[in-house]
Amino acid sequence: MKIGTKLYAFVGGIVVVVFVIFGIYMYNILKSNIDSSYQEAIQEYLNNYTQMINLEIDSKKDNAEVSINLLQNYLKTLGSISVMPNEYVTINNQQVNKWLINGKQVQNNEEIPNKSTEMGIELMSIFQKFPGGYFRIATSVIDDKGKRAVGSVIPYDSPVAQAIERGERYIGRNQVLGTWLIAAYEPLKINGEIAGIIAVAQPEMNYKALSEDFKTKKYFGSGYPYIADENGILTAHPRSVGVSLGDYDFFKEMKEKKDGVVIYDWEGKEKTQYFKYIEPIKSFITVGWYTEDYEAIFAQLQMIIIISVIIALGVVILVLYLIVKKIVRSLKQGVDAAEHIA
Repeated sequence: MKIGTKLYAFVGGIVVVVFVIFGIYMYNILKSNIDSSYQEAIQEYLNNYTQMINLEIDSKKDNAEVSINLLQNYLKTLGSISVMPNEYVTINNQQVNKWLINGKQVQNNEEIPNKSTEMGIELMSIFQKFPGGYFRIATSVIDDKGKRAVGSVIPYDSPVAQAIERGERYIGRNQVLGTWLIAAYEPLKINGEIAGIIAVAQPEMNYKALSEDFKTKKYFGSGYPYIADENGILTAHPRSVGVSLGDYDFFKEMKEKKDGVVIYDWEGKEKTQYFKYIEPIKSFITVGWYTEDYEAIFAQLQMIIIISVIIALGVVILVLYLIVKKIVRSLKQGVDAAEHIA
């Protein structure tokens, strides 16, 4: 083998090996850094939504306390409630003693709820005590048929009724007509005895607005966030609100872990999902995407590094070729001179 060929093979081989090792090293470093930064970004996104929701719930609780005080003061201005022992009112097949306030019947009263709405109280209700618990007799809550949602019952074994029986105010979550509310309940006393409840409420979250916001979020092409309650019902989702995930294994794993990541098959493709449990609304905030879309980012990075290494390698080999050619020419001149002298 000629000396030029040996130099080309030796130096070129070293250069190729060095560039290949460098390319692999750079790919692994960049992949690790990008993967770490993406995970931190997703966790920060979930934490930000969690903090936002916690702040909103705290604000709603404060507002509920202000509203219940406002309603309480308004009812005081109307005077005391009188119980008509021999007169009864029937609501949804339930018979209760007739109540009067300021000369007007409390059951099915619309003036009090309407005035409460004018004062800025979003939803209000009055409950009357009966053998089964507390019976809703007047309200500003409207059902899906456009009627006042009277007739529902708070049973004695509920946390609300238990707090009321102790003479305490209760502020927390409650579900009315399929909607989760932040509500405040206050004992209603007649002649010093707890005879009912006054309550105010407002939706705990604007899930419709969250769903619209989630439609604008895209992660790695196919990813998007959503919120599911602890039973797996989607409460905020770009397109599937109301769908249940409760029977899926990945959701059962989420309920067990409360916080972390799950990887599962969805419609024949592997999916990665980060999630976090939000205690105040008993729900999970999640961000998920198809794994292949995520890996496509690194495949693109790998291709960029390979092309960059090939271009750099070509430039270096060209430079080495010129250098080695000059060295070989000098050596050849030296050999020719030695032969001439010999």
